[in-house]
Amino acid sequence: MRILLIDDSMIARKQLSDALDCINIPYDVASNGLDALDMLKAAASKGTPYDIVVSDIEMPGIDGYELAFEIRSNDSLSEAYLILHTSLSSAISVDRAKQVGAHEALTKFDAGELVNAMLRGADQKIQGVPIKLEGGIQD
Repeated sequence: MRILLIDDSMIARKQLSDALDCINIPYDVASNGLDALDMLKAAASKGTPYDIVVSDIEMPGIDGYELAFEIRSNDSLSEAYLILHTSLSSAISVDRAKQVGAHEALTKFDAGELVNAMLRGADQKIQGVPIKLEGGIQD
């Protein structure tokens, strides 16, 4: 299972990393959306695409919404289970995350919630269950 974490905040990246390190799950990290998109494309071209992508929403350059749209628009990337997270908890953030193709939208800094979301994504990928998006949008 390949996981990519994307956040422009060094503190948030450390918290995400610590959450996965505690349960011995390997992952890669990007500090912005452009680097993440390059990493996603490179991995897909090598035949080892990322299975789970966890991205901050508010980032300079390509934000999480734009990154989600790019992932969903690219056939070689679109199978990833996409989790967007934000420090701004609002129904608008969640609704917009679903509109751009995220499977889940979470509030930052709840490591347990994030790990559970990744486990749900991993479970769907392992079982070969087609990943359906809420709101009628489907992969």
